[in-house]
Parts: sequence; C-alpha cells; structure tokens
Amino acid sequence: MPLNALQTATAGLKATQTAIGLVSQNVANAGTAGYVKRTISTISSGPGNSGVSVGTITRSFDAAALKQLRLETAGSAYTSTKADIAGQVDSLFGTPGSTTALDGLVNGFTGSLQNLAANPTSAAARSTVLSTASNLANTINGIANSVQALRTGIESSLGSQTASASSLLGGIAALNVKIQSTTDDLTLADLKDQRDQKVTELSGYLDVQTTEQRDGTLSITTSSGVNLVTGGTAATLGFDGRTTLGANSTYSTDPDQRSVGTITATTPGGGKIDLGAPGVLRSGSLAANLELRDTTLPQVQRQLDDLAGGMASALTDKTAIGTVSGNSATVDLVSGQSGMVGLQVGNTITLPVTINGTMRNIILIASKGDTAPVDPS
Repeated sequence: MPLNALQTATAGLKATQTAIGLVSQNVANAGTAGYVKRTISTISSGPGNSGVSVGTITRSFDAAALKQLRLETAGSAYTSTKADIAGQVDSLFGTPGSTTALDGLVNGFTGSLQNLAANPTSAAARSTVLSTASNLANTINGIANSVQALRTGIESSLGSQTASASSLLGGIAALNVKIQSTTDDLTLADLKDQRDQKVTELSGYLDVQTTEQRDGTLSITTSSGVNLVTGGTAATLGFDGRTTLGANSTYSTDPDQRSVGTITATTPGGGKIDLGAPGVLRSGSLAANLELRDTTLPQVQRQLDDLAGGMASALTDKTAIGTVSGNSATVDLVSGQSGMVGLQVGNTITLPVTINGTMRNIILIASKGDTAPVDPS
C-alpha cells in the first residue's frame, strides 16, 4: 500500500508539473502572434483508477472566430487597397472648388470664353482664352498619364503579391506534410499555429476557405471553388505582368487579345486556372488590385476622355450646309474652313436627315479601315 500511494502521488505530481509548465508557456506567449492557448487533459491510470497521467495536449480556440478573422482580414485588405488608390486619384483631380483643381480650371476656361464673347476684339481676352485652354489641356493630359502610371504600379504590385501568396501556399502544404508525420502533441500544436498564421496572412491576398481533414491536413480553396492546397500539394501562382500599361491596355480571357498581366494557378497535375478572370477572386488585395486596374481606373480614364472630347467637340465642331440634287446630297467639308486638315480617326460627322417627315441623325465615325455603305432604312 505505501508503495502504491507513493506511485500515485508521483504520477499526480508529474501531471501537475506538466500542467503548470503548460500554463507558464501560455502566459509567456500571450502576446505572441499566431500562438494559440494549449490545454491538457488528464486520464485515470493504475489499479482501480487510483492514479493519474497526462492525456492529450490540445489547442483551445474558437473556430468560428478564426474563420471570421480571415474574412475580415481579406475584406480589410480589399477596402484599404481600394481606398489608397482612390485617395491618390482624388489628389490628381485636386481639392474641389480650388483654382488649381480640374473643376476650377474648367470654370476658369469657361469664364475666359464668356469674357471673350463679350469682348471679341480684346487681345487680352484672346490671350487669356489661349492660356487657360493650354493649362486645362496640360492638366487633363497630366492626370491621364498619372492614371496610367497608377495602373502600371498596380501591375507591379500584383506581381509581388502573387509571388508572396504562392510562397505561402507552398509553406502551408509543407506544414501539412509535417503535421501528418508528427505524434508529439506540443510539436503538433506548434506546427498548427504556424500553419494557421500562414493561412491568415494568405487571406490578406485573396479570399480563402479552409477544411481540416481527418489526417490533420488543411485543404484550401477560394470562395469561387478553386483548389489551392490539398494535403501536401499546392497550386503554384504566377503572374505574367507587363512593364508599362497604356490607356488601351485591357484584360481579356483570350490570351492573344490580353494586354495586361493575369494571375495563373498551376495545379500539381499541370492544369492552369485563370484567377484574373472577373469573379474568380472576390476579396483580398489581389482582387482589389485587379478591379482597380481593369475597371475603376479605366472608368476614370474614360471620364477624362469624355471631358476632353466634349470640350474639343464644342470648340471645333462646324456646321456645313449640303446641296440636295435628286436622290443624292453633297456636303462640302473643306471649302472655306481655314486651316482644316481633314477628318482624323475617331472624328464624327452628324447628318440630320428627314425621311418621310421624320428627322433622324446619322452619325458617321472616321475609321482606319474601309467602312460599309450607310443603310438608309
């Protein structure tokens, strides 16, 4: 009996010592990023369950909270990336209402035209119109160039972020392999901490969903269902970026038509999936950068083009009277127009035509290639 009592006491002390050591480890790592609190279970042992021994050491965490953290991480990266570029675009347009902002320059130019209309013989008024017009044109051109520079910067950022995300996927797959072959509880907990930290970091780049398998490995897919990690294998992400982007650089699902880079996931079997296609990535900094490069900034460029085109049209459009003879009409577009150099690609001619008492406008657009005859119907 005394020997049994001593053995029981010794086992109890060992279990207590292990528990105290685990508590100390939890306290020491309370501020360590990615560390998850460990808990220990005890089991009865000895004759008649008279003793106690250390059971399994497990991590204690809220799986739902961890899932929400990753969703918020992806969402935060998405919104912050877009907000950063939006702020830079706002600075290009200037403070609304100021004389140096784009709207202020437009108002200044409009005011100079009104002044010239009231004083058509004034040399000073003419000089002011030319000066404000030149300043406005240079500003629009400068903003347009800066918008394309932002797109080029995003192209470069997509390349570096894609490489980082691919490295994380490979690291997660390698940890899956180690977790499969580890039997020590403390080592296993450390490996899972490292894996969780990499998955959370990965969620800053793209929206991910995780599923823990029975063997302890973690499978990772995007919200759209693209498999990125299965067991010890991971897809490799690549980006075929362009050095410089211009106003006509656009994304297309046809590689021959695409003039910007795209993110490609290459599976272990050699299959390739285009992650740059619309809707494949839905959150994270990669999704935000793709949307900024392919949608948001091109919209800004189109607004600038519309402004420049509208003002050019308002200042240069001319009216010519045609001569109708039988079933044909002749319109002289050159005679009497001093300095006219002819139509340029993209210029338009609007012909008001009355057919059976109904007025219709036929708009012809100057093209590089041959065009088909106008169908009167």
